[in-house]
Amino acid sequence: MDTAQIESREDRWLTAIHEAGHAVVAHLLGLVPCQLVVHGPEADRAGTCHTQDHSARGTGARDLGDLVDVALAGLVAEMIATGREAWDEDSRDLGRAVGLLMGHVEDCDAVIRELDRSRRRVRRLLEEHWWVVERLAGALEVLGRLGRGEILEILEGAPEAAGCGGTVRCTVTGAAGRGKGT
Repeated sequence: MDTAQIESREDRWLTAIHEAGHAVVAHLLGLVPCQLVVHGPEADRAGTCHTQDHSARGTGARDLGDLVDVALAGLVAEMIATGREAWDEDSRDLGRAVGLLMGHVEDCDAVIRELDRSRRRVRRLLEEHWWVVERLAGALEVLGRLGRGEILEILEGAPEAAGCGGTVRCTVTGAAGRGKGT
């Protein structure tokens, strides 16, 4: 196998991890992941994660925090998978998170503080549910596209050994202890 094939396989896995990170955090925060895609090399982006329409959600601190958490979840999943701790400053996801925050905080320092808080919250959620991220990423890597039913089957098909009656969701106490539960 040549180096290009190895890089392509590694890139596809990392993209699947990234998109699975978005889906797992969205699910844990009560959003419904509807579709995950790992795109081919000709696409302008490596992958996508579509969730339910956010228009019904408010822009209060809790909803805003959830949306920022979901936006950053792919980057944080990559950080966990690679051991890298730096943001990819060219990331669309980071740009989305900054854009969400800019209209709701006082200044750039506050945006940076909120991004850091979100990164820590998301990291805790993903580390607690890393096996689900890997399971979802594995299916996505092989199939290239997962629909809502397939995603939910994986997310909610957690074994009883997880101590929560077969669903990943009930193990969540909420981002930063915000009290979300089953």
